[in-house]
Amino acid sequence: MSSVIIIKRGEDLAITNSISIGSNINAGIPGMIIYNKDTDRFEGYLNRVNLYNDSHWAPMSLDIASASNLGGVKVGNNLAITADGTLNATASSISRKTQRVLIVNPAPGAGDYTSIGQCIHDFFGYDASTGTYPSGELAFFHSNSSTYYPYPGPEARYIILVSPGIYDETLYGTIDMPPYTTIKGDGMEDCVIKMNTLVALKCRESSVVSDLTFDLSNVTGVTATGISLPNPGGVIADNVASNVMLDNIKFITDNCSKPTQLISLSGVNNININNLYANITDIAKPVPYSGQTLTGVVASASTATLTNCTLTLESNQTSKFIIDTSGSSIITANNCDFTVNELNTSNLSPHYNSGCRVINSGLNMNYSTMSVTGYDDSLATSTRKCYGIEMQSTTPIYTTTVAAGSGLRFIHYDAATLFDEIIVPIS
Repeated sequence: MSSVIIIKRGEDLAITNSISIGSNINAGIPGMIIYNKDTDRFEGYLNRVNLYNDSHWAPMSLDIASASNLGGVKVGNNLAITADGTLNATASSISRKTQRVLIVNPAPGAGDYTSIGQCIHDFFGYDASTGTYPSGELAFFHSNSSTYYPYPGPEARYIILVSPGIYDETLYGTIDMPPYTTIKGDGMEDCVIKMNTLVALKCRESSVVSDLTFDLSNVTGVTATGISLPNPGGVIADNVASNVMLDNIKFITDNCSKPTQLISLSGVNNININNLYANITDIAKPVPYSGQTLTGVVASASTATLTNCTLTLESNQTSKFIIDTSGSSIITANNCDFTVNELNTSNLSPHYNSGCRVINSGLNMNYSTMSVTGYDDSLATSTRKCYGIEMQSTTPIYTTTVAAGSGLRFIHYDAATLFDEIIVPIS
């Protein structure tokens, strides 16, 4: 036996005992509510037939939508929902991830990521200790389609396009590039990177960096470095930053409160630096002065070619070097313009500048200019130095001759302070 409850508009419904909800086995009437044990859902009976399930019954709650299940969705990138529930497309960027192109834009929703650090962290998830990509979006995409999403390699370069803007990259720390990736800005003057970490950007095998400005004013640490090309050793060969290209890069800073080097090369080869620009001038005397240096390119056991580069370093007492090489490095400069200017004019204060300091290394300058100006009371002074090209050797140069048949070795040292040697083999 059943009863019909009539509820008048504007009146509350009070139930003193219990209510029984019917089953969909019986014929439904519009407004009826049932519990469907098969779907574990409450359903309501409509007067019309739903097109998506060809039934009068409609679920009263939703699962998350999938390719095969009607359900609820969240509003994602490049979409906006109004107060009345209308979903609209915004002026959108079109993701090019399947083309191995990642877009960085400081405006949320205008690109794939809002910072370079976020892009590298979230998409690549590179683990330098193993040379693998275990934790980023790339690992998921690769598992579904290794064709469209291969891991970076000689035949699968990924490009990060940086839209105009000023990027504070402090949150994710050093921009740590995976191997075989490119970071390209929309324009050198239009894309500025700021951070306060020890190193602004670190390259790996076959990295390409172009069309960016690095502001090193707030970089922290014992030594502030703009771009680092390291050779960390270990078994992962792609962690070594050889075969790297830097193009249309600008450096700026307003202080030299710590030793500052724009580019650092350590144990790497085949480095091409094109159109490097820095006009760092009027840098005041740092406090404390002792040990502070300002260097364009530091190279140790590396080979590099600089082409069409213009570097000007000017400060008060801070030691300045356009190129500082050691460890059998070979540096070539083509069509470059290098200027060092010392602001100190006191004969009581020390300074030490060298346009190019070459220690146990080689320097080739082709169609390039070098200008080093400032107060230098004597080339022999130990406290005020302004050198154009300074060459040093801490390793004696020698020749060895082995006598045929006897095993005797004759060693001749060019240094006047070293005696020649005859080494007799022990039988």
